Amino acid sequence: MVNFPIVPNKTALITIDFQNLFVEDHFIAAPAALEALERTNTLAETCRDNGITVIHIAHQIRSDHANLGVLADVVPTIKSERLLTAGESTADFHRTLHIQDSDWIIIKPRIGAFTGSDLELTLRARGIDTLIMAGVATGICVDTTARQAALLDFKVIILSDGTATSDINGESAEDLQRMTLAVFDSNFGQAASVGHVISKIEQAAQDGG
Repeated sequence: MVNFPIVPNKTALITIDFQNLFVEDHFIAAPAALEALERTNTLAETCRDNGITVIHIAHQIRSDHANLGVLADVVPTIKSERLLTAGESTADFHRTLHIQDSDWIIIKPRIGAFTGSDLELTLRARGIDTLIMAGVATGICVDTTARQAALLDFKVIILSDGTATSDINGESAEDLQRMTLAVFDSNFGQAASVGHVISKIEQAAQDGG
């Protein structure tokens, strides 16, 4: 299994879709999302203290739904209930996500954050080559974005306890979480706990990285 080094000025923490729809008070919200978000807040503070860029990504659709695309057919309730539509509460970041002035905010119109956004351009401009990913849902937006990043030759670490999912099509959240992380860790990058990543950051700081 790969064990990516963390060089703070070449690393970014990316939180994906810690939005009201996915975190709390909706039937598709991930049961463990609040705990994952709290752990991610702790990691984000460590990142800022050590010069690691923190980026928050939200999935938002135009108010006229002109950029919804095929998702309108796959998940019709997104349009009919105006889920994730700009200006609607479901699209807002959850109130417990700690966002600082130094953090970046990126809006994505698709499940994968590299599609239709300037995420890659901003990362390349800063010389960032290592990405730590948190968010919801693990097997959908997080995994899709992480795989996109890996195929673009970024070194990607998915947080095993900084991500969360809900039950999908009769499959339990626990099984989906475990399988998503197992597949990613064996083929695309690294899966690691928040505690492990914090230890790596602190070690890099001690080593003068």
